Amino acid sequence: MINEKQFLEKYVHFDKETVAEIIDIFINEYQERVDRISRSLDMRSLENLQKNAHASRVVIGNFDIDTRAFHEISEIEDQVRLLLQEIKEGKNLSQNEEEVFFNKIEKTFDDFKRDSRRLVSQLKEIRKHYVT
Repeated sequence: MINEKQFLEKYVHFDKETVAEIIDIFINEYQERVDRISRSLDMRSLENLQKNAHASRVVIGNFDIDTRAFHEISEIEDQVRLLLQEIKEGKNLSQNEEEVFFNKIEKTFDDFKRDSRRLVSQLKEIRKHYVT
């Protein structure tokens, strides 16, 4: 969950309309971001998965880096980045290793989807404080 005190401190110098707009952009783009990650997983595209996980991590970080969703998407990004580096250095994954890797990522992604939906709900509640 978002630490509302930290959130308020972070956005104290912004006018209410701007904060509401930042929240709206996140909420409106949320499903497309999740869908991009899901497609990357379905296609087993490590490069796209890393890129889309990174983009989601940055956006969530605008609100609170201590949320579960932030940590989960960061874990996905870090694991994919690490594997891409190992592949670049010559590592070849067996079919079983690949399956284990993607199963772990998919589990973390499921957790991320659950926790990011909670984040969206909480942002909708916080947004009510910024609507005039």
